[in-house]
Amino acid sequence: MTDFQNKDPKNIYSASMKKYKEQNRSFSNRYFTRKMKNGQLLERSWLCYSKRVGTVFCLTCKLFSKTPSQYTTGFSDWKHIRFCLENHENSNEHKNSMLVWLTRKENKSVLDKQLQEQLNKETEYYHNVLKRVIAVLKFLCIRGLALRGSEEVFGSPHNGNFMGALELLAEFDPFIREHIEQRELRPNPVISYLSKTVYEEIIEIMGKQIIKQIITEINNDDTKYYSIMMDSTPDLSHDDQLAIVLRYCFRGKVYERCVSFMKISSHTGLYLFNILEAFLETNGLLLDNCRGQSYDNAANMAGIYNGVQALLKEKNKSADYVPCAAHSLNLVGQESVKVATEIVNFFGIVQKIYVFFSASTHRWELLNRETKVKFTLKSLSQTRWSCHFDAVRALKSNYDGIMKILNSFGENNDEKVDFRKEARNLFNKLAKLETAILIIFWEEILKRFNVVNKKVQSPGLDIGEGNKLIVSLKEFVKNIRQKSDQKLKEYEKKAKKLITSVETDYSDINKRRITSKFSDKSTDKVSVNGAEKFKRDTLNVALDKMIMDLNYRSQAYETYSKKFKFLMDLQDRNQEHIDLESVRNIIDYYPNDIDEHLVNECIQLKSYLLQSKTESYTSCSEIFWLIYEKKLVDVFPNCYTILKIFLTMPITSCEAERSFSRMSYIENKYRTTMSNYRLNHLSVLSINCDLTKDLQCDDQIKEFAAQKCRKVAL
Repeated sequence: MTDFQNKDPKNIYSASMKKYKEQNRSFSNRYFTRKMKNGQLLERSWLCYSKRVGTVFCLTCKLFSKTPSQYTTGFSDWKHIRFCLENHENSNEHKNSMLVWLTRKENKSVLDKQLQEQLNKETEYYHNVLKRVIAVLKFLCIRGLALRGSEEVFGSPHNGNFMGALELLAEFDPFIREHIEQRELRPNPVISYLSKTVYEEIIEIMGKQIIKQIITEINNDDTKYYSIMMDSTPDLSHDDQLAIVLRYCFRGKVYERCVSFMKISSHTGLYLFNILEAFLETNGLLLDNCRGQSYDNAANMAGIYNGVQALLKEKNKSADYVPCAAHSLNLVGQESVKVATEIVNFFGIVQKIYVFFSASTHRWELLNRETKVKFTLKSLSQTRWSCHFDAVRALKSNYDGIMKILNSFGENNDEKVDFRKEARNLFNKLAKLETAILIIFWEEILKRFNVVNKKVQSPGLDIGEGNKLIVSLKEFVKNIRQKSDQKLKEYEKKAKKLITSVETDYSDINKRRITSKFSDKSTDKVSVNGAEKFKRDTLNVALDKMIMDLNYRSQAYETYSKKFKFLMDLQDRNQEHIDLESVRNIIDYYPNDIDEHLVNECIQLKSYLLQSKTESYTSCSEIFWLIYEKKLVDVFPNCYTILKIFLTMPITSCEAERSFSRMSYIENKYRTTMSNYRLNHLSVLSINCDLTKDLQCDDQIKEFAAQKCRKVAL
């Protein structure tokens, strides 16, 4: 009977409002319960509220009482309602009506029994429909596929992925097949829950649930801390999209989650910070719990005065800024290829080779046939430094075939003069010993840059591990610079093997005779060896620039590694003691997060790890997982907290870049009219696909039913 009481969860009964002198009174949810003398509360299951007229009725008296009263016609005396309700429920007429009701109910002859059964059956039916709709939507959203087609008719080949997936499901699922058939049989179907309006509502619900789940995980007492990564890029609609990514530790593991795409109209640091602050406040995330931030090296993000990181640091001194290591390595590479004319010309040749062959399908086919290509020629990219390595590696592996094809084009009189000239020009440039040496040199250098760059982009990598990789790369480049004479001979040897059929000596440009200073004799000249000049003006210049930029760009990572040195000591099995000075410094730095007991905890944890002979914990993430998995948080609470803070701090903002890749896949050239609100939900569902898979259908149906009054009870 409680289904017909019309209780309002928000306790809003505006239709019942009445004015008594200076005071307004209305019905309230508290009148649905009766308070006994002993304090016990009893439900008044017989009391019903009418939304239309704003009065209350006694359902049993309305049905069974033969004597008319204000409870059968509608009661609205709110000033005396408590007294009147007590009088009514104690009256003999009411009690007799209740006894009739309960007797009929006991004998299963309730008037609404069949209606209730029908309602339950209908509810279950549409629950099953929505479960299949949600399953199809999850499948399509995870893969970033379009939903609608040019037609919305079942059976049409142009009805889009959503209706097409339902048709495929109907081939094996009799339930949904029958539902679709019934929908098509009715000329004006009233309820099907297969329309675009319905699935757009469900997509919005699922997107909000994913964001809510991420926020809930961060606000969990075991998590608490988080870091921020942001980046912006223009989309195909020519709107600037800002991606917000949060990094946090949850249940012993590190996660990086994209939580929002926002359209922005400015790139100033203050504007972006205000956007970020408003997002955090709206979603219930405390700015004080932020412990790290990472952006690219743009001034509006990384600026020390007006950048986002500086403004965030003003609000929260514990929110340390870490420059994106991937962007930093890209900048090191970009600057190193600009310092010498020979190197600039070399990468110009690499790009021209790609343009020459990709401009014609015939040339590309010849190249594939001649070289049996293992690595395809690649174009250079200013933003993706790995393309330089791919391009140089492909040029080296296909060198013989490229030279053979260029030579044949250059000597073919049937070709146009300009084309033959271009082919001969590229052939002559590739035939130079210097070019071959640069191919060998840059393949070796770029290979190490590429593997380090890819590794630091790994989700969950901590600053300590990232710093080790960058330091090892720096030492690798220094080693080549220190042994430049020996390395040049190695490069020459490999280069001559590569160009056995053409020039095997330095060109005239690298052989100079320079007049000595302060000499009156015109014949008094110093001979400069070609190899020496090439090493001095080309290779060493590039290496010195790399070393200088790596030293500068890696300062932040080395600073944080020294700051958390005791954590590095914990994971080093060859180190029996830990740096207690760094422990004390970190206690002073995070006074609101950890206490002085961290010193003793670190000493004991180090001893515990050394005694673990069967397992080796070589990283902070493994130690953090050990403490969580073996339920040692109560034993090492401060260690657990500082590990959580350290692992929360990001070393790159690449997750934002990866989010843009997924967003561009969703908002392709055919979907540029999509609203930003919808794009945000679709992107969040696709990027956080592991969470989308685990969404519970019942929760979404419940939310779907609660959003507004449905034609079918759900």
